[in-house]
Amino acid sequence: MLAAESSEYRLGGAGNVAVNLATMEARVQVVGVVGSDRPAGIMEGIFGDLGIRADLVPDSSKPTVQKSRMLSGVHQMLRVDWEDTRPIEGAVLQSVRECVEKNLAETDILVLSDYGKGTLPPGLLRSILTAAQAQGVPVVVDPKGADYSRYRGATLLTPNRREAEVAVGCALDSDEAIVEAGNRLKEQVQVDKVVITLGPRGIYFRDGDRDGQRGPDRKSTRLNSSHTSIS
Repeated sequence: MLAAESSEYRLGGAGNVAVNLATMEARVQVVGVVGSDRPAGIMEGIFGDLGIRADLVPDSSKPTVQKSRMLSGVHQMLRVDWEDTRPIEGAVLQSVRECVEKNLAETDILVLSDYGKGTLPPGLLRSILTAAQAQGVPVVVDPKGADYSRYRGATLLTPNRREAEVAVGCALDSDEAIVEAGNRLKEQVQVDKVVITLGPRGIYFRDGDRDGQRGPDRKSTRLNSSHTSIS
């Protein structure tokens, strides 16, 4: 039996990305899909408290994605997920497309946080990437799944080690394998830049025809610009 002593709500997915960017003093606009339920209202309140603009498109056919973690000290005892990963469609899909496109004119960088929850089906991805390219807006993609070709046209791809292994179909267990994975992802997605996060080993990055590795002791560059984030 678990006896609850306290509870708190935190943003996940693109919401967590938005919080991190806002902490770095970026101006952030979030676009996402929620259910017509209480968690959607809680999310809207948290965004408002943080000063983050949010276009949350309601989809009455699906619940707001929610993950409830039950902890004992620092140890997670149980996690319960509420989600429906069917791709969005119809009026909901059109609303998301319009929300993104209307914000592109004042956006410096577009971040696509794909968690495989149905918010970024291939057709919508293609439409968003095409619109961003037309307006010269760089696109950063946090990918999901095995087929990264749907992100073709993005500027920067940022899988973690496990995600990159799934995408290229082999283990990243050596420097040579990591470099080869970067090459294959760059060719598959036709992007200029690839970053693979490697946990305690730091990161691997490829910029154009150059590649290299950076250890965990290096610091990242602080961002001060306007971002639209969508999950």
